[in-house]
Parts: sequence; C-alpha cells; structure tokens
Amino acid sequence: MIINKPVLESKKKESELYNNEYFLNKYFEHVSDFNLKTGNLSFTRQRQVGLLELKKDDIFLDVGCGRGDVLLNVSRRGVKCVGIDYSRHAIKLASKLLAGQKNVTLIRSDVTSLNFPNNTFDKVLLGDMIEHLSKGDGLKCLKEVHRVLKKNGKVVVHTAPNLYFIKFIYPIIRTIFSMSGRKSLIEKLNYHRKVAGIVHKNEFTHMQLYRLMKKAGFETNVFLDRNILRNGDSTFTKALAKSPFFSFMAKILKYKPFVYFFGNDIFGIGIKK
Repeated sequence: MIINKPVLESKKKESELYNNEYFLNKYFEHVSDFNLKTGNLSFTRQRQVGLLELKKDDIFLDVGCGRGDVLLNVSRRGVKCVGIDYSRHAIKLASKLLAGQKNVTLIRSDVTSLNFPNNTFDKVLLGDMIEHLSKGDGLKCLKEVHRVLKKNGKVVVHTAPNLYFIKFIYPIIRTIFSMSGRKSLIEKLNYHRKVAGIVHKNEFTHMQLYRLMKKAGFETNVFLDRNILRNGDSTFTKALAKSPFFSFMAKILKYKPFVYFFGNDIFGIGIKK
C-alpha cells in the first residue's frame, strides 16, 4: 500500500536530490542485489537490523526507507512494516521492490512530522538518514520517533561518516592512497565526499549523536563499530580487507582511543522509558 501525505513546499525541491540516479548509483550499497530483489543486506544494514532484535509480532517503522532494501528483508520474516520517505523516487523504487509484500505500507511524508498515534511502533530504524537532516530537523524527527514508539520500544540510528574521521583521518588516508597508486579508490572516495557535500547537512561525532538522542528523550547507548573494514563488504573497503597490512592495522585501530577517529560507523540505540 502507498499513501501520499503532504510534503512541505520548502522541501519538495530538496527531495528531488534523491532521485533514481542517487539511489541506483554504483557506489550505493548492493545495487546488484537490489536489482535481483534478493532481500540481501550489506554489512552495515545487517548490523542495523540485527541491533533492532525484531520479533515476528513487532510493528516496525523504517524512517527514510529509500529503495526499500531493509523493508524487503524484514517483511519476509513476517514482521508488519511501514516505510516513510519524502522522496517520490524512493517510494516508487520501494513499491516496485516490495510488490507482492502484503505486510508493508509505504508513505511519502516528511520525517519531522509522523502522522501516527502515540505508542504505535515496537521498533524504529533511522538508517543512514539523520545526517541528511539539519540539527533542528534531526531533533524534531527523533522526538517524533520517541512519541510514536511504544513504552520500552527501541530505535536504532546509524550514521556515517564519523566527523572526526572526515576532519582528521580522511586527508591523511587520501594522501597515503594516492602515494600507493590506489587511484580507483581515491576516485570513489572523492565522489562520495562530493555527493555528501550536497546531501549531508549535519555529520556527527558519536558524542554529538548521543546528546541529540538524549535530548529527544531516549535512554541512549551510542558507539562506534569496531569492524573498521566492514568485513570487506563495502565498495570502499573491499580491496583494503584483502591487504594483510590494512587488515593488521584494522585490528589495532579498533581499540580506544584510535576507534574514535578511525571508526566510521556510528550506531545509536535508544529505548523509550
């Protein structure tokens, strides 16, 4: 089922940034899997869903559902799902991907004003979307998520990149990769940062995400994923994971204090009390 809710006029033009070219870009996670409708998830998506600890009788909300990858995976487990996105392109792509999945509802709507009653959902995911919101809209979104969650309900937030990584480590890594002749990887990284410069409004450190989730009312745990190379399951880490040197360094850099700078996947778990 697809439901269209009013999208704020000021955000309609902005939502057009998230078009088919964006969602089906070769640098986007697992585009080939998406085309095959396998329901497979990338390493980071698997981590997000795993942290939700979904049960079959849960009612699940995916805020900023994009192409619908997570919804397909979760709905096939028999979980009742709702997906929200303000991009009309995302809703169209997700509706094609999810054709035949009767336990999914898609809604085109602004994520800062969720049109659901209080205490509706058991689990909510904000996967790779809060960095696309301004600080003010991010807080509004999290407060709305808190409102629509049931008591003891859980939200999982994932955001990347880690702001400390971008500020302090990325320039060094880019230089090292350039000197070692990894031109293809440099091109991918530069492209990714170019796109992020357009669509990312507020990149986070782990403490900034912690404070935002606390301010929204959640009992909160925020951490950096220690699996720095994502098991090689990323267009940016695949080659590095095959290198004995980088694999060795990743084992060292996953520990404090290094992980605060080299860890690039920030996870926040919030519980409504």
